[in-house]
Amino acid sequence: MDRRKNQLNTEKYTDIQEGEEYRRLAEQYAHEQMELSKFRKITQSDVRSMYDKTLENKQKVKEMEKQMDDEEDEELRIYAAAKKKIARLRREKEIEAHKEKQEARDHMIGYLGSLQKRQEADDDTRIARAQAQREAKELKEEQEKLEKQQKMQDSITKHRYESMKRQEAEKEMEEREEAEMRRKKAEADQLFRLYQQEKEKQRTANSSELAKYHTKQAVSSH
Repeated sequence: MDRRKNQLNTEKYTDIQEGEEYRRLAEQYAHEQMELSKFRKITQSDVRSMYDKTLENKQKVKEMEKQMDDEEDEELRIYAAAKKKIARLRREKEIEAHKEKQEARDHMIGYLGSLQKRQEADDDTRIARAQAQREAKELKEEQEKLEKQQKMQDSITKHRYESMKRQEAEKEMEEREEAEMRRKKAEADQLFRLYQQEKEKQRTANSSELAKYHTKQAVSSH
């Protein structure tokens, strides 16, 4: 009898210790306890409503994902069209620059030819040749400068596009991770609540058994 009583007292003490430990954990996660309190108040109709709302949210998520895919396709189409337009403008610019260069070159050649035909003084011919060479050099440098600027602009445009897509991917990953964390937290809260309920049932059963035992002992002693 004493051994049984000691065993019950030991179990009760163990339960008290476990209760203290879980109370300490509960204090560390006070905001989680508030959510547990909400769970306890949920009725069957509330659960059904939450389930229907979850299905509706899933449908909305699918629609949002489709809209994002459509917007992404539209962005790619706009980017491809812009890139094609830039390439066309660049070709037109190169053709125009080549034409102007050829005209300037023809003009210089004609001018130098006329100088030679008129047999002007060597100094005038040398000055004209130097000027023509200088203008040709400046024209070449200007063309190289324009090409360099165009390449730099293309690189900036590409970098901005890649940065935008990378940021979108990172944002999507963060949102998925947050959703997963919320789901795991909800599962942990549910398990904790069920464990507490089970421990309370066990504690109540033990107390009832101990009370019956004491009652039986009291009756036996009379």
